[in-house]
Amino acid sequence: MSRASNFLVLIPVLWLPTVTSWAQVAADQSAPTASPEAVVAGELLTEPPTLHNLGFEWFIQGDSNRNASVAVSYRARGQAGWMEAMPLLRLQGERIYAESRVDLIAPNMFAGSVLDLEPDTEYEVRFMMSDPDGVHGTAERVLSVSTRAEPEPWAGGRVFHVYPHGFEGPKIEPSF
Repeated sequence: MSRASNFLVLIPVLWLPTVTSWAQVAADQSAPTASPEAVVAGELLTEPPTLHNLGFEWFIQGDSNRNASVAVSYRARGQAGWMEAMPLLRLQGERIYAESRVDLIAPNMFAGSVLDLEPDTEYEVRFMMSDPDGVHGTAERVLSVSTRAEPEPWAGGRVFHVYPHGFEGPKIEPSF
């Protein structure tokens, strides 16, 4: 095994303690918990946006019976009505293993995305956490986030036309 492949295998292992520590420090440690079944709302993270989607992770503590949920709604900045999105997915202790390269155990959290949005648009996204056993901390949060703009080609860039091997139709030069 080459030295470079050893390095690539070590990267996920070094990353795992960081992910675990997010889950440990994300929730408000000082919040009172009446029971382990009540949920304690922690840090809400926004993933880097794409052209059409926004992703989120909301770390929690408690909810040992896994009956908490997070409803998601969104609207474009300046719009009056909220549109319903898919609820966040509940995760806690699920193992992700991929051919010895990735071995990750999901922290206690909710995760999900708002899909099929317009590029280069600012949105307000509302999250409403609920749990029949009680919610400690802020149960409703509203974030302002934007999707990415469509990338523009560099004005001084060159254009290359690439055709598959054996292509017999007309070609635009320069072609490869």
